[in-house]
Amino acid sequence: MKYCPSPTCPYALKHRRPLEYRDDIVVCADCGATLTEAAPTFVPKPVSARATAPPMSREMRSRLVVTLVGAAVMACGFLAPALTFSSSVFDDGALGQTVVPLLQFGLEPFLLAFVLVEVVVFVVPGWRALRVGNLAARATLTRVALVLGAAALVIQINAWVRGATAANADSMAPLDLPSPGLLWAQWLAAHGALIGLALWVSRRGLLNGFALAIAVDFAVELKTSALSVYEPFLEMSVTLGQVLVLLFVLVAMVAVAVRLARSASTGALGPTVVPFPASGFTIVGAGAAISLLSTFSNLLGVPSPLATLNAEVYIGIYAFLTIDLALLLGFLFFRPRAVGALWARWVKGVDETSVVVRARALLPKALGVAAAFQAFMVISIAAIQSWTALRIAISTIGLVSAALVAVDFVEELRARRLLGPLVAIRDVHRMAEVEAIEYALGQARIPVLMRSRAIRAAGQFFAPHLPVEVMVQTSRAVEARALLDAA
Repeated sequence: MKYCPSPTCPYALKHRRPLEYRDDIVVCADCGATLTEAAPTFVPKPVSARATAPPMSREMRSRLVVTLVGAAVMACGFLAPALTFSSSVFDDGALGQTVVPLLQFGLEPFLLAFVLVEVVVFVVPGWRALRVGNLAARATLTRVALVLGAAALVIQINAWVRGATAANADSMAPLDLPSPGLLWAQWLAAHGALIGLALWVSRRGLLNGFALAIAVDFAVELKTSALSVYEPFLEMSVTLGQVLVLLFVLVAMVAVAVRLARSASTGALGPTVVPFPASGFTIVGAGAAISLLSTFSNLLGVPSPLATLNAEVYIGIYAFLTIDLALLLGFLFFRPRAVGALWARWVKGVDETSVVVRARALLPKALGVAAAFQAFMVISIAAIQSWTALRIAISTIGLVSAALVAVDFVEELRARRLLGPLVAIRDVHRMAEVEAIEYALGQARIPVLMRSRAIRAAGQFFAPHLPVEVMVQTSRAVEARALLDAA
């Protein structure tokens, strides 16, 4: 066993004890100090948050302002109506209103484009190097994804406008629709501004801008979700006990997710920590598979085989798919031999066999935790929605994802205050190599921040819009870039 001797190590300041490492590790991953065989004799005293880190610099204040302004503007876009139009007849003495949000389509067209580009690059052998290449290679894929996302947005706007116009013409109570040109102008401007804001926050703020947009979108939806609980509660169709159970389930899931996400970034376990969740959120994949089955059934003109199932069987199928996908994808992402090969690439002289053995020991537990957590989410959502008069719109995935974004925010804020100005030197899109790169830089005594580590683990392969950015101090950027490029 080795120990970090530095009394100013971030881990020692936080936990009031030295960070422990395996015997084959040389330097502390948190502060870069050379490890010692004997445990240090210092006893870190409790320190306040003000004493743990230096005062916030002008650059940090600027980044915080950019993040807060970006979040506020995004929230306005998700809340504000692009247009409000009224029906030409009165219903019960009140003029009917239809409101369409300014960000009607949100990030969905662009996220779909990112995933499509990632799949194509992964399938075509000659293009795979772009996926795991340096910043310049990934920048090319990002530009392509943004162009495809803009094309998908245009298609969605066109379909909405044409559908609304046709439905309005056939309606007995036509709506006072604005001109199609006005709709196009508002939506193109709003969604273009959203992407611009996301890129601006990524460059000048404290988070990945797309992660911030996802968290803000969920926060806006939370208002509607809370009302869906509050109104039935006032009508006494939902009891206080049911509401408390709901809150307990949601808080428990967030607490577990945050604890697991933070435990995977301490650097204390050595090769190789499998991040949570090892498979990404496969509950989303299971839902997509079920929806795809229903879509094909509609296209063939036959009833969906799931339509005749009772709720208990349906939930069982959903949970079964979620667990199977968690085990399958988690193993594919963290195959022990593949993990060993990645460590051998990034860490010169590492014992690849020992890494493979370590990965084999950690993987079953990591897969079990991911599968159990997501199965619990399926069962909890099903139980909540079965309550009389309670159709809660809270997305549990959105809630946990927002919590993981908060974890990334705190980690980046802490790292920037301790290390000063940081610069990104590489994007990582395979979570299995995140710790290997962090370890390699630690051996060279280069402090590093793995930006967006927690939220990317929730998406894995299917979240290429959320890269794990390798960020180092500006003064060490050339050295760190040369070290990684040499691998």
